[in-house]
Amino acid sequence: MILENNDARFERFIQLMQRIDQTLVEYSKDEIEQCRAILSEVYDEPARQGSVDITATGHAHLDLAWMWPLREGRRKAMRTFTTAVANLEKYPDYLFGASQYQLFEWVKEDHPQLFEQIQHQVKQGCFELQGCFWWNQI
Repeated sequence: MILENNDARFERFIQLMQRIDQTLVEYSKDEIEQCRAILSEVYDEPARQGSVDITATGHAHLDLAWMWPLREGRRKAMRTFTTAVANLEKYPDYLFGASQYQLFEWVKEDHPQLFEQIQHQVKQGCFELQGCFWWNQI
């Protein structure tokens, strides 16, 4: 179901997401509990026909070399993808996406075993390759 901008449910959803966005600053345990309370305002209501399903997808967009040396960008890629693969193995319904091909190149060069795990998750349909790639061997 697609909610139109003038639908009251759309407005309520936007307000809910804005409250969550404002609450999650440091991703502390307390903030996460506050977000759960915010979400319970909707999820504790009885379902009605035509209810909306919401799917969240994990995503990583890393600055390759922003305010750190290039080698740190390579390390961040490895840590990010290691966490993503671990979450994909731990949570069967989890989806993850990444869109920067250079990160995959670095992981392939520096951590071939992790690259193989990513390839496996891509084939399983859990790790989504997003955006444009200049060459695709994943």
